[in-house]
Amino acid sequence: MPQISVVIPTRNRHRVLSDAIGSVLSQSFADIELIVVDDFSEDATPDLLAGISDPRFRWARFDRWRHGGAARNHGVAMARAPVIAFLDSDDVYLEHRLRDDWRFLADHPEVDVRLSSYEDVTESGSVAAVNPEAVFDHDELERYLVAYCLYLGGSGITIRRAAFDAVGGFDETVLRMQDREFLLRVSRSRGAAVTSDVNWVKRRSPDSISHQPSGQLRALAEMC
Repeated sequence: MPQISVVIPTRNRHRVLSDAIGSVLSQSFADIELIVVDDFSEDATPDLLAGISDPRFRWARFDRWRHGGAARNHGVAMARAPVIAFLDSDDVYLEHRLRDDWRFLADHPEVDVRLSSYEDVTESGSVAAVNPEAVFDHDELERYLVAYCLYLGGSGITIRRAAFDAVGGFDETVLRMQDREFLLRVSRSRGAAVTSDVNWVKRRSPDSISHQPSGQLRALAEMC
């Protein structure tokens, strides 16, 4: 059984998806599986996925567009590992991301969630989005989330499977900023470790919510 299952939801991003997949399968920590859920892509995504032969890789395809929350939940349902990590299909992990997560969770059995810092890349350049090194209880985590005092992204979440199941997974009715809504529900019952280590790269594509101010406003309205 693998120690970490990585779940990538994707839709119509075959031009960048191969980079995301490669960044997982080339991790220094190899005891993993990778699950990609194709959310009814209309591009070459199915052909790309069908051509991957790595035994650690599996994929599924929806027969209709169901959005990211449903794709992540389906990927977790397929997963076999006790720890789940997420990666958006336009982002990439750095080499030691999963090794560092695994070591931390093994050394801290009382912690269920680890949130990572990242390099934020846009057309105009890049900047490190570095969080404080801390372990928050659930009240502290909620305060930091509500105050927008943490650099967050779905690709920065690593969580024990039992904790994911306990909070009911992603809310499939939330169509934007699903990671923040998910973590707010996590914060009702548990805290999280936050690391200052930059171990993934957020690549802002034109269709990402974080790239569109109007999309972020709609996302906040949906959560409230």
